[in-house]
Amino acid sequence: PFRTLCLLNLDGTVDWNIWGKDSIVAYEGNTSLELKQPNFTISRRNKPVYSSNYQILQGRGNVLLSGSGSVYTIELKDSKDEIIIRSEHLLAVSGSTQLNIKESISKQTLTPPKNGETLKKKKETKPEEIRDFDSRMFFEISRDIIISAWNWAKHTYATAINGPTKFLKIKGPRTLLVQSSYNVY
Repeated sequence: PFRTLCLLNLDGTVDWNIWGKDSIVAYEGNTSLELKQPNFTISRRNKPVYSSNYQILQGRGNVLLSGSGSVYTIELKDSKDEIIIRSEHLLAVSGSTQLNIKESISKQTLTPPKNGETLKKKKETKPEEIRDFDSRMFFEISRDIIISAWNWAKHTYATAINGPTKFLKIKGPRTLLVQSSYNVY
């Protein structure tokens, strides 16, 4: 629905990986700032667990990024710090080298709730209380069926378009830029 601009000032001490094809809006055109695509000569066994749709920033200079929704900075201070996030929300991650960044990111599997299950508690009715079928009960049942069908259709469509949701575990020390919304449905 909206995008946020974020200025990234590189001082040459860390590399950055930036995700999203429209994430880099502008960058300083100097000889010490390098923007490049990742090298894909890696064998299939060593394929990174995250999306290969990223760009590498190295050197010194300013880069203007655009993230979906609000953009937040998360500092992982030491090697004990870690975070688990949905891969779609990751905008950028820093590291001392490209190998350091790749080794800090691993796939995390979480089991989503099965279709029809929700985290909210269902209304409990007492066994001795039996209601007569009336117009109010008809509308309640109809509403629940429509909501369940709508949620199932959204989930099916999103899975068909984007594939299954992936979660990433990222270990510190490093800085992350996380977007509150993302560029996919």
